[in-house]
Amino acid sequence: MPEDRGQTVTLAVAAMNAVHDTAKNLAKYASFIDEAAAQQARLLVLPEQSLQGYLYHLNHEISPDEANYLYETAEPIPGPSTERVAKLARKAKMYVIFGMTERVGVSSSGILYNSAVLVGPRGVAGVYRKVHAPGDEYHIFRQGRDWPVFETDIARIGIHICYDMRFPEAAREMALKGAEILVLPTAWPQHNGFAYDILDRARAAENECWFLSSNQVGTCDQGRLTYYGHSRIIGPFGNVLADTGDDEGVVTATVPADSLRRRQWGSMNVFHDRRPDTYHNLASEEIYTTYGIQSDSRGRKTAPEAKHPRRRGAGR
Repeated sequence: MPEDRGQTVTLAVAAMNAVHDTAKNLAKYASFIDEAAAQQARLLVLPEQSLQGYLYHLNHEISPDEANYLYETAEPIPGPSTERVAKLARKAKMYVIFGMTERVGVSSSGILYNSAVLVGPRGVAGVYRKVHAPGDEYHIFRQGRDWPVFETDIARIGIHICYDMRFPEAAREMALKGAEILVLPTAWPQHNGFAYDILDRARAAENECWFLSSNQVGTCDQGRLTYYGHSRIIGPFGNVLADTGDDEGVVTATVPADSLRRRQWGSMNVFHDRRPDTYHNLASEEIYTTYGIQSDSRGRKTAPEAKHPRRRGAGR
């Protein structure tokens, strides 16, 4: 059931320097959950791929060592780590969202997904599998195919991951499905932080939704990636209520419970005033035919390399 309208709800996001060691990352999760619980948070968001660590970098083909690490540390959902985090969430009476490498099937030949898991006092409450794959993610992760929205005691939550934020259709699809909080676990690189600064606030404002982002921060322990940090809690007008800045840690914001269920702010209503009858090309695939782009066997858009070279290392 939703929170009582007279109450407040504390939201929390973390910036985390994840490493390629599941045990160490789980220990850090426990610390962040304790810190958020001390502030009486009901929802804590942790970054993309923060359970096992993200790809070493995006500018090369996946090496055998890197691929082996990802397969060896991938876990099913539910699995050992989701159960452990669920126990912590149950004790803290909060929901926790975190990013991980999910395995479906046997370890040696299973399918891997870049997933975000929602756990709560009653265990695993939902899983989102990243739809849009940048750079070398194509070589290792299967892409998701839908935008689920999850009902919780505090609000309906829609989850997308990192590169998904570059596609405004993703957030709008979830908002149209009733999402009241948009959540973004991410591993956004420092060199492209200016885009992150624009996009997270825009997604909140254009959908009149609360927006919670949780980013990795600092330099990766493998490879060459340095992450931007700046995990944020953003209000429905695009106003930043809390920001972790350049540091690792947790920030919180306490808001009226009924504000999480509200769908109109001010005199305008971006959902009522939409004109879907004029948006003819948003879901059309004709543009791909026009530019010589085809779909592969997994539904991904591909182009002849000579005519349409894939631009590498262009940021997320």
